[in-house]
Amino acid sequence: MITRFSRKKFLCQHSLVDWGLTGSLTHFNFSNISKLQILRLRGNKFSGSIPDEIGLLHYLKDLDLSDNLFEGCIPSSIGQLRKLRSLHINDNHLNSTLPPELGLCTKLKILELSRNSLTGTLPLSFSNLTQIFTLSLYDNRLSGDLPLHIISDWTELINLDLYNNTFSGNIPPEIGMLTELLYLYLGSNNLTGHIPVEIGNLKKLQELGLSRNNLAGSIPATIGNLTNLHTLEFPNDLGKHTSCLQYIDLSKNNFSGEIPTTFCNATSLEMLILSSTVLELDILGHGINGTLSHFNFSSFPNLPVLDMSYNKFSDSIPVDIGNATELQYLRLSNNYLNGNIPSSIGQLTKLEQLELLQNNLKSSIPPELGMCTKLNYLDLSDNSLTGPLHLSFSNLTQISNLRPMEQSSFRFVGNISPEIGMLTKLTELHLCSNNFTRLIPVEIGRLKDLWWLDLSENHLADSIPERIGNLTNLTILYLYSNNLSGTTPPEIGNLTYLMSLYLYSNNLTGSIPLEIGNLRQLEDLQLGDNQLNGELPHFISHLKKLDYLYLNNNRFSGSIPLFQYTPNLSYIDLSKNTFFR
Repeated sequence: MITRFSRKKFLCQHSLVDWGLTGSLTHFNFSNISKLQILRLRGNKFSGSIPDEIGLLHYLKDLDLSDNLFEGCIPSSIGQLRKLRSLHINDNHLNSTLPPELGLCTKLKILELSRNSLTGTLPLSFSNLTQIFTLSLYDNRLSGDLPLHIISDWTELINLDLYNNTFSGNIPPEIGMLTELLYLYLGSNNLTGHIPVEIGNLKKLQELGLSRNNLAGSIPATIGNLTNLHTLEFPNDLGKHTSCLQYIDLSKNNFSGEIPTTFCNATSLEMLILSSTVLELDILGHGINGTLSHFNFSSFPNLPVLDMSYNKFSDSIPVDIGNATELQYLRLSNNYLNGNIPSSIGQLTKLEQLELLQNNLKSSIPPELGMCTKLNYLDLSDNSLTGPLHLSFSNLTQISNLRPMEQSSFRFVGNISPEIGMLTKLTELHLCSNNFTRLIPVEIGRLKDLWWLDLSENHLADSIPERIGNLTNLTILYLYSNNLSGTTPPEIGNLTYLMSLYLYSNNLTGSIPLEIGNLRQLEDLQLGDNQLNGELPHFISHLKKLDYLYLNNNRFSGSIPLFQYTPNLSYIDLSKNTFFR
């Protein structure tokens, strides 16, 4: 497989996720795939070092080498990947320092290097990563201070996870400049000093983890500004400003005496962890194995949160889990659970989030899940679920993120129910890589909060519904590799936030509608492998942000535009058409 892959010189994306592949990449000829944009080798058993030649992939946008056996260093040549937007090398055995050349990848938005043995300090060049919104370095051996002149430049950062390293010194006041932060995890380090009052500027913050440090003093009154906070892990005495808190974790400290009376101020408190409390049962990532059959869920009638993810539990999900009727958050992901999803899960009518991804679950999704009417997040991806998707969507009107299937092991069949239009709070809908047939329901046009719609790699037929033009918040639209026919609806021109439009490998006919010229944010336009015809409209050469243009294998004719107004255009494929020379 690797040999055949290396000969595809004009390949633009390739995914070999969870194939169990072994060996080394040392002798791999990366120059033969120099146009590659996406390379995903996650979840294999590749070993050895990451070769320097990976720096030859100058067009690469997405590189995922996570969950392998790579060791040694991150090659400095990775700094040559100037178009890179996401880099995942987490869950390997890397044991070097962070190369300063990473700071040259100035378009990086996601940097995920967690669960390695990386050492040293944060390079000063990281201050160049001004577009970064997720930086995850947890479970390494990184050390040194948190340099203020680096942190202050990460103004778009949403998720900063430095948990379980050996960072020392104070938390810099400049942390308060990261006003877009939703998640901040600094726990299990050697941080000292006071919690800066500027942390109260992070008004969007939802989760804050500072436990298992050497912080001193009181909690600043400005913590009361964090009105969106629902998870808080503090290292020491609680202080007085707790009225907004819903979750408090004081485990693994050296407390003695009575529970502080200041807890009475936490009028919103729903979860309090004092070592062995059963108000929340959280055994995430402890490597525990065995089955869940010995758990008596009837003993936890008041349990709102159950998190057993990232362990080694096997066997099936017990039927009596339906007795934990106060559950709001159930996370059993990344285990070895098999069998069916029990229909008793429909008894959890207060459930808001359900995460069962990355297990070995089989059979179909029980229709009883539709009784969990408060669900706002559902992720069942990366299992072996099959059959029709017969959830009663009309009951799940609170759901905002639906990932019932996303990996190649899924093969749902049938049609996409028109009831999906009831899910008006959806922001992401991922139904790719299945066997859905028939047409795209027009009711999908009701999902006006969607920013990501992925229906690719199915067998959807008929035309693209005009009402897709109602989804004016869309930034990503993937309908590629289906059997769609008819013309491209001009209503797509209403999607003015669209950055990626992938309609390739269908049976679309007619010309490119003039309204696509309204898509001024468009970066990727891929319409190849269809039956489109006519001349290329002049507006295509005026899409100033256009980076990739694929119109290959169609029936276009006439002259080729000069593209003098597309300064960012880095790759264009117009092959297999009938243009004038």
